[in-house]
Amino acid sequence: VASRRLRARGPARVRRVHPHSMRWFHLVNLAQTVLILAAVFGLLRFGSPGLIVVAVCLVVGLHFLPLARIFDVPGYWWTGALLILVAAVGATAYGLDTGNGTVRAVVGLPAAVALWSTALDVSRRG
Repeated sequence: VASRRLRARGPARVRRVHPHSMRWFHLVNLAQTVLILAAVFGLLRFGSPGLIVVAVCLVVGLHFLPLARIFDVPGYWWTGALLILVAAVGATAYGLDTGNGTVRAVVGLPAAVALWSTALDVSRRG
């Protein structure tokens, strides 16, 4: 089976997790929540609800960067970078006035694929 072959290639990687990692995890998630709420209410107030999906994608992407370090999961760097890139593409689509539906599609599907891929990778590795 493929998973056996992957494990047989070399020794399992030992993650280096700091003793206070859960405290940092909670702080990062609190910051993410505050930033998302601020973005949603701010964008609604300024009449740009079409950018909410872009802002949420950006904040979620940014939140993966410290988590990569906190939990020593290199794949989180890729997830964060991909989500930030997707948010940039969505902002570009919004700037080109392609319509809110297009912006949601340009951001939603790639973001979902990145997040599901990350979840599958993490669950596979344990």
